[in-house]
Amino acid sequence: MGRPVKLSDSLVLDARLSGDLTERSIAGQIEFRAGLGRAVEDMLRMRDVLALRACHTRLGVLVRRALL
Repeated sequence: MGRPVKLSDSLVLDARLSGDLTERSIAGQIEFRAGLGRAVEDMLRMRDVLALRACHTRLGVLVRRALL
């Protein structure tokens, strides 16, 4: 059963844009990424998961700076 949740505007926008490319709905894209995240967490040590997240965050900062 689906439940309403609050999501940031940026997460929804990202899911919409990337979902368009893969022909998934916003909900489908978010569910896909949640499943992918679960799989990664199951396969990697937590410190490796956190390192991946930190790299992603730094990349996002660099991209935003480049767009300014």
